[in-house]
Amino acid sequence: MRKLAPLLCLLTLNLTAQDVQADFTPDTELQAGEQHMLFSFPDYLSQPDGMALDQAGNVYVSNPNFNNTKYPGLILKVTPDYEWSVFYASPASPDTKKAGPMGISFGPDGNLYIADNQYYSSKDYASRILRLNMKEGKPTGVDVVATGLKHPNAVRWHDGALYVTDTKWEMDSTSNTSGIWRFPLDALNDSIHVEKSMTARYLIDTLHAIRQPNGKAMGTDGMDFDSEGNMFVGMFSDGRVFKYTLKEDGTVDSRDVFVDYGKIPSCDGIFIDRNTDNLYIADSQANALRLVTPDGTVHTLAENGDTNGADGKMDQPCEPLLVGDKLWVANFDSPNDNFVNTGFDDVHNMTIIQVPAKWLGEAADKQ
Repeated sequence: MRKLAPLLCLLTLNLTAQDVQADFTPDTELQAGEQHMLFSFPDYLSQPDGMALDQAGNVYVSNPNFNNTKYPGLILKVTPDYEWSVFYASPASPDTKKAGPMGISFGPDGNLYIADNQYYSSKDYASRILRLNMKEGKPTGVDVVATGLKHPNAVRWHDGALYVTDTKWEMDSTSNTSGIWRFPLDALNDSIHVEKSMTARYLIDTLHAIRQPNGKAMGTDGMDFDSEGNMFVGMFSDGRVFKYTLKEDGTVDSRDVFVDYGKIPSCDGIFIDRNTDNLYIADSQANALRLVTPDGTVHTLAENGDTNGADGKMDQPCEPLLVGDKLWVANFDSPNDNFVNTGFDDVHNMTIIQVPAKWLGEAADKQ
């Protein structure tokens, strides 16, 4: 197990306390379906991405800063009163000198697991899974628990194992293959190095992205589990969503198309409300947030044109998180060809949307 010390000094930034007033407060009232500015961040938080909710109601947000590499990759903490602070600076890889925290998820051990995506610094399988060890809500250090991944993206825990999507698990430059990993907790305690192989241990499935007219083919991205333990995985550049049933050992039993090609342009992050089993999908290409009911029917919860985010609206949404009856949306603001979002700008925002009551379960009304 390789242990990494915390980064103690971040240039001249004061990252220990919030000095910017929250854009949204517990007293802010929203109409059903309305988009509102949740946060507008300074330049050292240029790219909010993955989110995770702890048992105390705090939301953690990853920020890889791929758009602004002079700053490190950071993890934010947001209190239930919408006050944010920088919680931790992800340790840089000793090889690339960079950190790229993307998907994050709390494990059954109470620690925060981080997909450290090194793809934009090195395409030579340099990415890692990190464990941010926690004690009484505070970070105590980081362990490298898995290495050898290429483009890790979403991370989710299910039945004592960490599932990870690998968006570009390709073996050569002509491939469009992506993958899904399953790492049992006890294996992570010993640290894992995965092999460059389509039959690598812990790789439970591979999927081929449909290459788009612009040549893009990016595969497995958003992932989550419903109340019955079914796994849902989305494809970034072609918008398909697959539904998996799992065997008792957590490996794949069956895979079926849940949202077919052509229904939505793209599928970035996925969050499933286990009170209703509705899927919330960040349609990154279209600046849209889709809601898909358990029967596979696609609804549009919110959608907008190109914006820099100064109006609070979505600016290339990448990750949704339902908190009570409101949906938090992280905006990645790093467009590809044919995206509604046409360029990275100097506004770095998160959006909040009031979910209409008809889509919410009883549990959400009590939060």
